[in-house]
Amino acid sequence: MTVYDEQIARLQALVLDALRQHSQPEAVATQLVRAAFPEAAAAEPPPAFRPLPAAQQEQLANALHAAAGQLLADAKAAGCQVMQYQLGQGREQGAVAELLDAVLWLAAQKPSPLDVGLPAQLLEQITEGASVQDCEGVFAFLDSRTATFKSPAFQEARCKNTLLRTCNMLLKRLSKSANAMLCGRILLFLAKLLPLTERSGVNLGGAFNTDNSTPVEDVQEGATDSEGKPVDAAFYRTFWGLQSYFSNPPAALQVGKWGEVSRDIRRVLEKFRLEKVTVGESAAAGPGAGDGQGSSVKYLSSSRLMGLQLRDATFRRHFLLQCLILMQASLLLHMQLGSLDLRAKVYAELEATPDRGPQFAAAIRHLVRWEDSWAAWKQGSCPPAPLERAAAQPPAGSEDADLTAPAPKRRKLGSDAVFGIRVGTDELDRLWNLAEDNLSALSADDRGGFKTVRQLMEPVVEEMREAAAGEDDGLLMKASRSKLYSWKALRAVARTNLQAFAAAVQKGGDLEVAARVAGKGDATTGQLPGSAGAAADTTAATGAQPDGSAATAAADTAAGGGGDAATAAEEADGEEGAVGGGEGAEEEEEGELPEEGEAEEEEGGEADGSEGGAVAMDAEAVLSE
Repeated sequence: MTVYDEQIARLQALVLDALRQHSQPEAVATQLVRAAFPEAAAAEPPPAFRPLPAAQQEQLANALHAAAGQLLADAKAAGCQVMQYQLGQGREQGAVAELLDAVLWLAAQKPSPLDVGLPAQLLEQITEGASVQDCEGVFAFLDSRTATFKSPAFQEARCKNTLLRTCNMLLKRLSKSANAMLCGRILLFLAKLLPLTERSGVNLGGAFNTDNSTPVEDVQEGATDSEGKPVDAAFYRTFWGLQSYFSNPPAALQVGKWGEVSRDIRRVLEKFRLEKVTVGESAAAGPGAGDGQGSSVKYLSSSRLMGLQLRDATFRRHFLLQCLILMQASLLLHMQLGSLDLRAKVYAELEATPDRGPQFAAAIRHLVRWEDSWAAWKQGSCPPAPLERAAAQPPAGSEDADLTAPAPKRRKLGSDAVFGIRVGTDELDRLWNLAEDNLSALSADDRGGFKTVRQLMEPVVEEMREAAAGEDDGLLMKASRSKLYSWKALRAVARTNLQAFAAAVQKGGDLEVAARVAGKGDATTGQLPGSAGAAADTTAATGAQPDGSAATAAADTAAGGGGDAATAAEEADGEEGAVGGGEGAEEEEEGELPEEGEAEEEEGGEADGSEGGAVAMDAEAVLSE
């Protein structure tokens, strides 16, 4: 062993010893530097460092790489995952994560005794040595440190290139089907790490995925499809043979090839015109493909499915889009091949393909224009100017704001806030704290404090009492005249007493009419409005559904004042089975709703004399037990 190797082994032992004694990144890094190179670290806290000579930096980097390799080997020998292997008991994270955090902390110091790009290099080494199962834990660590790697210090050190290489290497090792979730997380990480102007992410060379191959059967003459019809073997080979050009457009743009390709496309378009489209029928495209929402990434190319696929609207759209992409590639490569008429025919066929063909074709035209702008931006070396936005202006008065003023006191929870949820106002706090969560509130018997019919009608009955006793001075806003209140009350009445609801709707949503009719019905049957017996009797008499859904819709129309009250009543009658209009109800002028102050002008609604007393007596029955 040479002197250099002995020095690396000594530094490696110091790294592992620091990891055994400490778990905090600052403590691990400080002990390592002080033990390895005392002249590079201050003797007293706070820790301060000075740059190491190039030779010592190289030795420290090699020792850290050796320590990372040793941890990988020890984890495999112990039979545990790489990121879970620990050198001490009761640690929050594994030794590999502690090592990486210590190096990250040391690299972020100003000045730093090591190269700022070393953390990314260690991550690349660990990813290469980890198994596919361990890579998920390694990437989870990397993803959790995204903000650190996006800081200016690490961006200037070109760490992003090392991390990009690491992620691409990991993507090649993973299975696109078995590890689809992890692959997606890696792509999301790269999207967060790299800016939009990053040249490595825009495919400057315009490369195509030539590995995407489509198998084509050797169809024998006389073969039949799944419907028992003979298969056109020549057309089958022509149709699926185009896929090799769609996956690699430069192959179609070779000398003498474009004429053959365009001829095959025209033949397919002619076949499309002869075959009838069956919307909703999808052959081997996966669930939902027939309604234009195809979810399959690749169609089956069996000859037995050819007849079904040609009639499938989604299948046609996919093929036509491939044709347009091929033609767009020829234009981007500045090759005018005289395909403008063919492009027009493809668009015409796309517009003729149901459902909403013209709208779909218009959207594709718009996307093609975007593609032109995108290609021009790439050819201009991806300038950041089109993607930059002006910095947000500070709010008015912020220059003179007193930043030393004490923060405002936090508002106390309301009296009903029993679960500690703060939303913004006392009323919202009360509502959000009625139950521990939304599901338990929905399953509660009282639905979080919703009022019953009797409770909703109490203000209306009280108004009727005051009017009968002559105590109404006309200065207060009546609850029965509030559109929001009427809407809530009528929805409740519609579910319990359809007679009262229909009578109120015919009078423009007048709750007093509903109270009178409900009171008379209750006096006759001896049941309260909203009781099970009354609801059952009304349902049996009218043939309506117990929930009164159609009547509720009419309540929304009548109480909201948006439409013809008489029409709403007629719709309710038609849905619920000719519900009676209630006793004493007269037709109002079409399209008019009662104005404020007209509550006593309804028939039987005079607030004076014995008739008013009778109304009050009827109303009393609504609230009687």
